[in-house]
Amino acid sequence: MTLLKAEEIDKKFGGIHAVSHLNVSVNEGEIVGMIGPNGSGKTTFLNILSGIYRSDSGKIEFKNEDITKSPLHCIIEKGIARTFQNLRIFRNISVLENVLIGRHHLIKNSLLNIYFNPSLASRREKNAYLKAMEILELVKLDKEKNELARNLPYGKQRLLEIARALMAEPVLLLLDEPTAGMNPTEAVGLCVFLKELKEKGFALFVIEHNMKAIMSISDRIIVLNAGEKLKEGIPREIQRDKQVQEIYLGKEE
Repeated sequence: MTLLKAEEIDKKFGGIHAVSHLNVSVNEGEIVGMIGPNGSGKTTFLNILSGIYRSDSGKIEFKNEDITKSPLHCIIEKGIARTFQNLRIFRNISVLENVLIGRHHLIKNSLLNIYFNPSLASRREKNAYLKAMEILELVKLDKEKNELARNLPYGKQRLLEIARALMAEPVLLLLDEPTAGMNPTEAVGLCVFLKELKEKGFALFVIEHNMKAIMSISDRIIVLNAGEKLKEGIPREIQRDKQVQEIYLGKEE
């Protein structure tokens, strides 16, 4: 079943056509990869899906609901969460506190609740803590829950950012260069984890430059070039495609 459908998405920045009439779909429980050279429009498209940018034209549906003009916080509440290419964690607070921040829109404790219904406020905070510990166990960071985020190795900091996104209870997870900066061992470990998320029912849309990583996890891969979809297919088809090889390796003289 189709979970996300983006149709004819178009985005310009001045005279630059960053995304041109792009059509993308993601099915339930599927990992879709997107690759392309620097400047091909991958992150711009991800920013449109997550509500950071508004497309100039086109339509985005999520679970058959039009979210084209929905603000970022509404998109999160509907079940889409994301990470960023440049790591965005709170370095000077604990691992647990970082993850709890991802739950803030679901806790909804008001001053009235705190003063006039403290048991409800306490129950919500306890549920948030239990959920955070569940997520930390999933990413194998539960033993470092009280550690300052800045003290984690880089690969674990990447996992922490994904853990915070998972705290929003998304159905679809958007990942922007999740293996960026990782060593080969960390990248392999992350790929194993992402496939485990798929087995648990999550859908993932992943932008990645690490070809070995993206080919190993994706059910389908979309190749973007100059804002346009060049190719779409299973990893084996994409690897063998002459046009894709020319984009990355250049044409033979």
